[in-house]
Amino acid sequence: MATATDDDLLAWLLEGDPAIRWRVLRDLDGASERRVARERAKVATEGWGARILAAENPDGGWGEGIYSPKWTSTTYTLLRLLWLGLPRRRRCAAVNNCGSGRTGGGPRRRASPGSWSG
Repeated sequence: MATATDDDLLAWLLEGDPAIRWRVLRDLDGASERRVARERAKVATEGWGARILAAENPDGGWGEGIYSPKWTSTTYTLLRLLWLGLPRRRRCAAVNNCGSGRTGGGPRRRASPGSWSG
Protein backbone atom coordinates (compact mmCIF):
# COMPACT_ATOMS: atom_id res chain seq x y z
CA MET A 1 0.00 0.00 0.00
CA ALA A 2 1.52 3.31 -1.09
CA THR A 3 1.69 6.14 1.37
CA ALA A 4 1.74 9.90 0.79
CA THR A 5 5.49 9.76 1.44
CA ASP A 6 5.91 7.12 -1.27
CA ASP A 7 3.90 9.22 -3.71
CA ASP A 8 5.95 12.33 -2.86
CA LEU A 9 9.20 10.42 -3.33
CA LEU A 10 8.05 9.01 -6.67
CA ALA A 11 7.00 12.48 -7.86
CA TRP A 12 10.37 13.90 -6.79
CA LEU A 13 12.29 11.18 -8.63
CA LEU A 14 10.23 11.79 -11.77
CA GLU A 15 11.34 15.45 -11.72
CA GLY A 16 14.95 14.32 -12.25
CA ASP A 17 17.08 13.56 -15.27
CA PRO A 18 15.74 11.22 -17.99
CA ALA A 19 18.41 8.70 -16.92
CA ILE A 20 16.61 8.48 -13.57
CA ARG A 21 13.05 8.88 -14.82
CA TRP A 22 13.01 5.90 -17.18
CA ARG A 23 14.23 3.59 -14.43
CA VAL A 24 11.73 4.98 -11.94
CA LEU A 25 8.93 4.46 -14.45
CA ARG A 26 10.10 0.90 -15.15
CA ASP A 27 11.04 -0.24 -11.65
CA LEU A 28 8.83 1.74 -9.28
CA ASP A 29 5.84 3.07 -11.19
CA GLY A 30 4.95 0.02 -13.26
CA ALA A 31 4.64 2.12 -16.43
CA SER A 32 4.11 0.52 -19.81
CA GLU A 33 7.11 -0.53 -21.89
CA ARG A 34 6.15 2.10 -24.44
CA ARG A 35 6.17 4.91 -21.87
CA VAL A 36 9.51 3.69 -20.47
CA ALA A 37 11.00 3.56 -23.98
CA ARG A 38 9.81 7.10 -24.74
CA GLU A 39 11.43 8.38 -21.56
CA ARG A 40 14.62 6.40 -22.12
CA ALA A 41 14.96 7.89 -25.62
CA LYS A 42 15.29 11.30 -23.96
CA VAL A 43 18.66 10.25 -22.48
CA ALA A 44 20.21 11.07 -25.88
CA THR A 45 18.60 14.50 -26.16
CA GLU A 46 18.20 15.88 -22.62
CA GLY A 47 20.13 16.05 -19.39
CA TRP A 48 23.32 14.18 -18.55
CA GLY A 49 23.32 11.96 -21.62
CA ALA A 50 22.87 14.88 -24.00
CA ARG A 51 25.67 16.82 -22.27
CA ILE A 52 28.04 13.87 -22.61
CA LEU A 53 27.14 13.38 -26.27
CA ALA A 54 27.66 17.11 -26.91
CA ALA A 55 31.21 16.84 -25.51
CA GLU A 56 32.22 14.30 -28.15
CA ASN A 57 35.45 15.18 -29.94
CA PRO A 58 35.43 15.80 -33.72
CA ASP A 59 37.11 12.41 -34.28
CA GLY A 60 34.26 10.61 -32.53
CA GLY A 61 35.85 9.95 -29.14
CA TRP A 62 36.01 11.61 -25.76
CA GLY A 63 38.95 12.74 -23.65
CA GLU A 64 42.45 12.19 -24.92
CA GLY A 65 42.33 8.53 -25.86
CA ILE A 66 40.39 5.32 -26.16
CA TYR A 67 41.25 3.95 -22.72
CA SER A 68 43.16 6.66 -20.92
CA PRO A 69 43.11 8.91 -19.09
CA LYS A 70 40.83 6.85 -16.94
CA TRP A 71 37.29 8.15 -16.37
CA THR A 72 37.41 10.73 -19.20
CA SER A 73 38.50 8.44 -22.04
CA THR A 74 36.19 7.11 -24.74
CA THR A 75 35.87 3.71 -23.05
CA TYR A 76 34.66 5.09 -19.73
CA THR A 77 32.45 7.68 -21.40
CA LEU A 78 30.72 4.98 -23.43
CA LEU A 79 30.24 2.92 -20.28
CA ARG A 80 28.72 5.95 -18.58
CA LEU A 81 26.32 6.42 -21.51
CA LEU A 82 25.28 2.78 -21.27
CA TRP A 83 24.74 3.11 -17.51
CA LEU A 84 22.57 6.16 -18.13
CA GLY A 85 20.48 4.06 -20.49
CA LEU A 86 21.35 5.42 -23.91
CA PRO A 87 18.95 3.53 -26.19
CA ARG A 88 20.29 0.76 -28.42
CA ARG A 89 19.16 2.50 -31.58
CA ARG A 90 21.19 5.61 -30.71
CA ARG A 91 24.32 5.45 -32.82
CA CYS A 92 27.33 7.34 -31.45
CA ALA A 93 30.31 8.30 -33.53
CA ALA A 94 32.48 7.04 -30.70
CA VAL A 95 32.15 3.47 -31.90
CA ASN A 96 34.04 4.64 -34.99
CA ASN A 97 37.04 5.78 -32.97
CA CYS A 98 39.21 2.74 -33.76
CA GLY A 99 42.27 3.87 -35.62
CA SER A 100 41.65 7.57 -35.07
CA GLY A 101 45.38 8.12 -34.73
CA ARG A 102 45.26 9.35 -31.17
CA THR A 103 46.27 6.01 -29.69
CA GLY A 104 47.50 4.09 -32.69
CA GLY A 105 45.19 1.30 -33.68
CA GLY A 106 44.07 -0.33 -36.83
CA PRO A 107 41.84 0.69 -39.68
CA ARG A 108 38.87 2.86 -38.98
CA ARG A 109 35.70 0.80 -38.90
CA ARG A 110 32.04 1.44 -38.31
CA ALA A 111 29.88 -0.54 -35.94
CA SER A 112 26.36 -1.50 -36.83
CA PRO A 113 23.53 0.40 -35.13
CA GLY A 114 22.47 -2.81 -33.37
CA SER A 115 25.84 -3.26 -31.71
CA TRP A 116 24.83 -1.14 -28.70
CA SER A 117 23.54 -2.99 -25.69
CA GLY A 118 21.88 -1.73 -22.59
